[in-house]
Amino acid sequence: MMEMELKLHRLIIYRNLIKDEIIQDVMKLMKELKNSKNMEDLENLYYQIYSKLVQNAERKQLHGDLWQNYLIELIARDENVFSLRCEKGEGTLNHSLKDFVLHDIKILRKLYQMDWQEIKKRIGIQDELVFGDFYPEGGSLNEFCFEYHQRLRKLGEAFQKEHSHTALLQHIMDYYADAGCGDLSRYAAFYWDNGLVGIPDPDPIRLEDLIGYEYQKEILIKNTEAFVKGKKANNVLLYGEKGTGKSSSVKALLNRYAKDGLRMIELSKGQLMDFYKIIQQIRERGQRFIIFMDDLSFEDFETEYKYIKALIEGGLQKKPENVLIYVTSNRKHLV
Repeated sequence: MMEMELKLHRLIIYRNLIKDEIIQDVMKLMKELKNSKNMEDLENLYYQIYSKLVQNAERKQLHGDLWQNYLIELIARDENVFSLRCEKGEGTLNHSLKDFVLHDIKILRKLYQMDWQEIKKRIGIQDELVFGDFYPEGGSLNEFCFEYHQRLRKLGEAFQKEHSHTALLQHIMDYYADAGCGDLSRYAAFYWDNGLVGIPDPDPIRLEDLIGYEYQKEILIKNTEAFVKGKKANNVLLYGEKGTGKSSSVKALLNRYAKDGLRMIELSKGQLMDFYKIIQQIRERGQRFIIFMDDLSFEDFETEYKYIKALIEGGLQKKPENVLIYVTSNRKHLV
């Protein structure tokens, strides 16, 4: 146990994991198992870890082994030089970075394989609770979350079955290339609150649900498909009367193309001054982003439009290739 605790401190690429609250509790437990003679304190720490794992699994709808699922998601969502490189499709590693990642994989795999039944015995816990076979009580998952869970499950299977560390490295690289990392792998929709905040259950509206406006929908679809594929695409202004499906059409695009790497950030008029902060966060990411502003218009005395005007028309900082702006309005002329 002490050997594993020391190895966690040797993590290089995945060093962020050491800051995680539950990982810190586990490290403390492993240290105390060697040094402490107070079984009550050890038992309390064990059940504290157990409680946090259950709450996490219930909140995120994770089925199966509590500990292994938790660690797999930490690895899947960790933003580091390796995961961000893979997310952008730069999957060819030089020997140095590859060696560093393989070094960490050996440590993480041992952590994944921790024998919690043995830990229970050493503490003297007699209950029949097992870290595996947890089934959350929550409802059904939306399509994007379901696919996210499927990817996590496949990554977990690779940790269980793949004997070669090099082969496991390829599985991890494939995961990041397919799903990305950080919150951008777990969520497709975001709002801005001095940082990107994931929306767990975005509007499930689909293009097939919208009746009529076939010509307009076709233009939206072709433009968005080109954008997702990395081709030239345009910013969009949808204007018309209230209730004609402008906002629904934009939100439906996310539900069609999220699986292909599209992400959507909802921004209000009052947040336009933060435009460049958002751009800085997403310009180097592997996904494609639509910044969505709903029901936008400006009165003569309002000057917030200058932020979006500068970005569209060009300034010293150009708009990244992975960002488009989709706006809906009741007016053809916003100002």
